[in-house]
Amino acid sequence: MIDVNVSTANKTSLYVDKSNIADFAQTASIVENVNSSSMFSEVGTLAIPSLNIIGGGVTGSLSTSVAGFVTASKDIDTIPINSGNSAKWFIFIDDGISSRANKVVASWNNSSSMFYSTQFNEIGNVPINFSVSSSMTNIYLKAIPLSGSWTMKLIRIMI
Repeated sequence: MIDVNVSTANKTSLYVDKSNIADFAQTASIVENVNSSSMFSEVGTLAIPSLNIIGGGVTGSLSTSVAGFVTASKDIDTIPINSGNSAKWFIFIDDGISSRANKVVASWNNSSSMFYSTQFNEIGNVPINFSVSSSMTNIYLKAIPLSGSWTMKLIRIMI
């Protein structure tokens, strides 16, 4: 991991000084202008709900989201099927008393999808399962709570 120096930033763009990543030729061409669509907070933190990374012949993305008050089966993330071929979700699940970290990894093509889910560090009882399904146009990450009302924080990495 390397530090990237921000050369200028305003409400619509973040310009990165690539001088300290010049040794990584493919990566250096990735990070020049990130459009933040006016998402700076008052304290100067850059809030980017989704970031596309292009370089080395591969396009990847990183996104974050929150699904609150999930009490029944619900699609908590949707991806256009033609925007990638695989994704990994890190999910933190919490109801104020019990919590758990979960990882779901999926891959897909135009006709099917496969996934696996692994749970980590359960505190209390978190009766939630996950599934990944596909349609002709989208990939869906579904949360399936067996009881309770849950908030889920997600980070998705996709290629």
